[in-house]
Amino acid sequence: MSVHFLVRFEPLPGKETEFREELLQIVDPTRAEIGCLGRHVLRSPREPYVVATHSEWVDEAAFAFHTQWPHTVRSATTSFR
Repeated sequence: MSVHFLVRFEPLPGKETEFREELLQIVDPTRAEIGCLGRHVLRSPREPYVVATHSEWVDEAAFAFHTQWPHTVRSATTSFR
């Protein structure tokens, strides 16, 4: 059975554009990872700066491996703060 992750982000004020650009840069590399069944970025029409991601993975181990990729680590330590 696959596992799904839905994560909601609220960027810091003044960092919304930078955050969205950084997030969009890791979508394709994430989709190319072994074990990734899908990755989508969603934006709320009611809260335009709120962004969510939905990802589906073959199993929890695939997601755990994802957290170690350089593009994931870089994003987690830069504009996602």
